[in-house]
Amino acid sequence: MSTYSSIFKYYIWLCIVLGGRGAIAERNEVKVRIDQLEELIQTNNEGLLQLESNWNSVRNRSTAQIEAHCDSYISEQKSWLSACEAKAKAASVRLKESEDRSGILLQNLTSCRINLAGGGQDQSELQLRLQERDREILELRAQNEENLLNLRAAQLKLKAYDAELEEYLPQSCLPFGSATGLYRIKLPGQDPFYVPCDARFAGSGWLVIQRRMDGSVDFYRNWTEYRAGFGSLSGEFFLGLEKLHRLTALRRFELFVYLEDFEGEVRYAHYDNFSVGSEESFYQLQSLGEYEGTAGNSMALNVLQRFSTADKDNDTWQEGSCARRYHSAWWYASCSAFCNPNGKYFKRRQLSTSTRGKGIIWHQWHGFEETLKFVQLMIRPISASV
Repeated sequence: MSTYSSIFKYYIWLCIVLGGRGAIAERNEVKVRIDQLEELIQTNNEGLLQLESNWNSVRNRSTAQIEAHCDSYISEQKSWLSACEAKAKAASVRLKESEDRSGILLQNLTSCRINLAGGGQDQSELQLRLQERDREILELRAQNEENLLNLRAAQLKLKAYDAELEEYLPQSCLPFGSATGLYRIKLPGQDPFYVPCDARFAGSGWLVIQRRMDGSVDFYRNWTEYRAGFGSLSGEFFLGLEKLHRLTALRRFELFVYLEDFEGEVRYAHYDNFSVGSEESFYQLQSLGEYEGTAGNSMALNVLQRFSTADKDNDTWQEGSCARRYHSAWWYASCSAFCNPNGKYFKRRQLSTSTRGKGIIWHQWHGFEETLKFVQLMIRPISASV
């Protein structure tokens, strides 16, 4: 607006000057120039208004951004300040605890100094007692070292006796009489090993070679595991084919099969000449002998059959693997699984169509459709010698 006032004054001055002269041509020229100046003023005013509008917009936007940034910064600083206050409070608590402990220690130290300073005779007695305790400690250390040497010597003797005793370990459970528990035996060419001896079901001297009782151990195993044995000797287990071969190669053994169904009824099968061949024969079931019992002779077809597992098919069935078919491992004969003690453990008696024959089967007692709750296979030498 200051620019407009200056131009207007200039216009008045020109009118006064030119009015005195009275020249029409010059007035017209002046009028044209005035019109041009007014147009220029109008253009400048519009530009000023646009600039003022832009400036207000920029100022408002910048102010909003600055305020938002300030709010964020203030919030961050408040959070940092709160964290610092929490740390300072925790440090203050720890410092107070340290000061309290230091005060207690200082009181104890002061008390000790007072006692030491005020009791010369008591201090002498204390030193004498400490010296006496030191002598006792030295004597105890010497005695302990002597006891340690004696213990090591006793351990060496025990180891020597144990090695000597190994030569006299029995080869079956017969020497343990009516005892039931885990006992150590030794076979020729093998290290001593523990076996379960059980006198609860059929008299004394029985060595347990297999047990099924609760399904805690998976019996669907490979050849290597059945060869070495697996499971827990105090629970479900299989002793191992190699041990069975070495045991029954020593002398004639009898086999006792103890069976129990889900109603608590008990049956048994007894064979008087149980023998298992070597691994070269695929642990062939060489003999069973004569049958006697209440469960039925369901093992009759297993004689002279080779042992089969899921990964080593030794059965005579040409169409597949009996071990895989029955989810087990056994001395199969063309999949005529009239007994399947190593089958899958089911916690119910009745089997379905899809699981028929895959449980713990003893066919001549409960057929293929019913599984058993408990089975235990045991062997014992026929001869009284061990």
